[in-house]
Amino acid sequence: MKTPIVVYENGDVSIFRSVADAEVGLESIDVINDEYVAYDATGYLLDLKVISESRSAWFGFSKTYVNRVKIELAEGRPEHASDLEYVLKAFLQKLGVPEDWTRSASLGQLLDKTIESIGYG
Repeated sequence: MKTPIVVYENGDVSIFRSVADAEVGLESIDVINDEYVAYDATGYLLDLKVISESRSAWFGFSKTYVNRVKIELAEGRPEHASDLEYVLKAFLQKLGVPEDWTRSASLGQLLDKTIESIGYG
């Protein structure tokens, strides 16, 4: 996976510097409810899963289970680059970036402009 990681949720976009940052930043309940669509920087669709991990509690006398998000590649080739471009163009236009600019921008330029506009999540 190539970073940054882009997460789309109901017209909104979040950008994460790394897979680890995205795994920590995404809410497991939203993953369970299929509220996110995630891509790497080249347009690979990412598979978001919730895994349950046991952790020791009460000084090791009992266990508690914690859900956490796990991100993996969902496909063998970056077949969703056009979907990612569409998401970023629509989001940037919503932020006021002119359509003329977004129409001719490359995926890399769209990512850079999004990061410049909203920063990292």
